[in-house]
Amino acid sequence: MGGSGSLAVVAEEDALLADRYRLEDKIGTGGMGVVYRATDVTSGERVAIKILDHTRKNLPGALEQRFAREIAAVQRLKSPHAVRLIDAGVLPGGGHFMVMELLQGADLHHILVREGTLAAERAVRLIVQACAAIGEAHSLGIVHRDLKPANLFITRQTDGSECLKVLDFGISKLPQSTMQELALTQTGTVLGSPVYMSPEQMTSSRSVDGRSDIWALGVVLYQLLSGGFPYEAEALPELCARVLTENPLSLSAQMAVAPGLEAAVMRCLARNPARRFARCEDLAIALAPFAGDNVSPPTVIVQQPTPPPFRRPLPLPAPPLPTPHLTPPSVPAATPAVFVDPDAGARRARRVRWIGAAVGCVAGIIYLLATWPSHKQAPRRAPVPVAIPAAITHEPPRALPEAPAPLPAPAPKKPRKARRQPLRGTFDSPLPP
Repeated sequence: MGGSGSLAVVAEEDALLADRYRLEDKIGTGGMGVVYRATDVTSGERVAIKILDHTRKNLPGALEQRFAREIAAVQRLKSPHAVRLIDAGVLPGGGHFMVMELLQGADLHHILVREGTLAAERAVRLIVQACAAIGEAHSLGIVHRDLKPANLFITRQTDGSECLKVLDFGISKLPQSTMQELALTQTGTVLGSPVYMSPEQMTSSRSVDGRSDIWALGVVLYQLLSGGFPYEAEALPELCARVLTENPLSLSAQMAVAPGLEAAVMRCLARNPARRFARCEDLAIALAPFAGDNVSPPTVIVQQPTPPPFRRPLPLPAPPLPTPHLTPPSVPAATPAVFVDPDAGARRARRVRWIGAAVGCVAGIIYLLATWPSHKQAPRRAPVPVAIPAAITHEPPRALPEAPAPLPAPAPKKPRKARRQPLRGTFDSPLPP
């Protein structure tokens, strides 16, 4: 089947698809195909079948590759918060289809249209469940790149509690898909919804990582709580300019919100990816205190990414054979002349003498400064008196009288004053005073 006729035949009542699935009615239209409600005749299970719409005129070749990429992404996810893939194949006419679990409920887009906003605890619980599925995809190297309320489906579990399912991995970025991205992303093609696109996704969709999905979850949670958006604009160019250059409007300016909850939402909306949550697990842990009593973050299934396929390197061309050629005889190079200065030795000797004289002058100055006395003038010493003997007279001897009386001892004479005064100064003389 192919073209519009294939969809017309498939859409017929009680049409049997792939000899196994009986189509019932159309339940929705996506970006790449049509979704039908069907029954598996072998097991009786109710399923949803998504068939690629070949009637679309935009990128017909790329649609098939993106449809196959969505199948490759969904079939690897094991989280209960990701839609479960049951089967996939190609119709005889060439149309691609995928069989998924049939969900009962509504997506967040229709819930917001009906209710406007959600209670804080309910909104946080839903986003925490989305973190479980997106976190597992990130562990496999898969980036969704199109998270929005229309791709977050709310269903009910057996106990009546709400369960969120992440849908539509059609434009997800898979690991080791650089060349495929170059082939599918053409000039002017917009991948994702602009209102929920991160700044780096607006500039380059191929270079984004998991933090771009965290930005989108922050915008969705902002919308669920306040009913508005962190950026308001009237046209797409204005929206892109504001997202790339301005900070988002704070959540507290829209509504009354707990400071910790606002901090988590605004961290998701940091224009610099390095300032956002690095992992969905970190975002879930930050939001868990605001999800209500006895609510813990769901377990994120972390899988090991599949290693890239081994590719044998291309053989290198053999190097060309050298071309034989004659080498001219080598001519010895002339020895360059060396100029010898005859006065170099004399100039060197003079320079040594000048340096020695300068060093000697400096040493003498340092010695004088070191030995220059700093004490006060020494006290003058008193002159030592010198005894002068009496004059000796030569007279003839006289006869001594008999028993002469003893003469009195001569009185001592006063010492004569020194005629010369000792020199005054601060230096010591080698002569005795």
